Amino acid sequence: MKLQTRKAVLFITTYAATDTPHGEHLPWMLSEAGWEVTVVAPHEKDSAVRQMFCPGWKWRNLKFRTGQSKIASELSLLWELLRARFGRRPVIVLHSQGIVARAWYLFLGPLFGKKLIYHNPDYYDPITYPVRSWMEGRLTRRCDLFIANEYHRAYIVRSQHRLRCPVLVSPPNLAARWPIPSRSEKIRSELDGAVKDAFVLRLNSGFNPLRMVAQVMEALALLPARFRLVMSGGGSVNPKAEELMRRLGIRERVLMLPPLDYAGVLEYTNNADAGVLLYANNDLGNYFTSPGRLTEYLACGLPVLASRYAGLENLVQRFGIGECVDCEDPRSIAAGIQRLESAIASGGYKRAKMRQSFEDHFAFEKWAPPLVEAFNNLVSDKPKVKQAPPPQYWFPGPAEG
Repeated sequence: MKLQTRKAVLFITTYAATDTPHGEHLPWMLSEAGWEVTVVAPHEKDSAVRQMFCPGWKWRNLKFRTGQSKIASELSLLWELLRARFGRRPVIVLHSQGIVARAWYLFLGPLFGKKLIYHNPDYYDPITYPVRSWMEGRLTRRCDLFIANEYHRAYIVRSQHRLRCPVLVSPPNLAARWPIPSRSEKIRSELDGAVKDAFVLRLNSGFNPLRMVAQVMEALALLPARFRLVMSGGGSVNPKAEELMRRLGIRERVLMLPPLDYAGVLEYTNNADAGVLLYANNDLGNYFTSPGRLTEYLACGLPVLASRYAGLENLVQRFGIGECVDCEDPRSIAAGIQRLESAIASGGYKRAKMRQSFEDHFAFEKWAPPLVEAFNNLVSDKPKVKQAPPPQYWFPGPAEG
């Protein structure tokens, strides 16, 4: 079989395979469509996708640690990029934003028939990151396909870097087939703290200003003691968080979970009552966001408390999956939490309905067919598409027209 027609893809990412499975959903769907998949990622042995769905993949561990500049870490990534550049895999996917600074110059010159795809789950603002944005432009203009996590970012990158290749959206949404752990009385009692009629909010994040956690805690202090918050961050003490909780008098109402694997994250999520999905309005992604965390909540049957921005408000109101608030105003947040509790108590936001909304509108499988088709086209004799904007609206998924 010719190199150019062989359905084999090399997927390189600097994202640890243990963090979340969202980044591996695309190679997962390609594997099911008959592609031979090789993944190079940090902590590859602990990948949940590998263990549960794709044990037959070829894997190589990437000894790369984000945020560190150790020579061994950099050399590991450079070596894998060079292996991809001069190896026999006909399709190369460069996934993750941080790969740009190392990859743009390594892929200059002829690619000997290989197809190059860049999948950026984030966005390099050219004002804040002028050098990296320039590097990204040099790389993406060499690509045969560009993939973004969000429609507006995809469209802006296409215009900003004058791309002439197809542009697609692959959101960080959970797959409908992803197993959700059963509900547990033991874990529920851990979350509600033996408080009668407790209403448990789940925040799949630590103490992060971009997640408006301080405002959520201030809102919690305005509510009766039955309202509780469960969040990440129990592995290490955060002095700012501890001081704020003590000052507000809510320390006993906030449970900070220790580091968990992904199954553990979903297990605690599935035993809460609602998910917190507040974001600061600091960039394109947050203003128009449809984050993977949203699908984690919905997959577990939880409605969400979301920021009142164009993206999330549109989704929340359109599909009836929660309440929107002014994320900078603790009183607005508190009122939204009370609306959620009242609606759930009166039979609204039923878990089965939230789960069904996830399967019908948000699951990753909705985006898989056009992505797989685009990869198949790369190794076919079909005419190549030029000057292609993202073909689908921001939401819903392609399967819904």
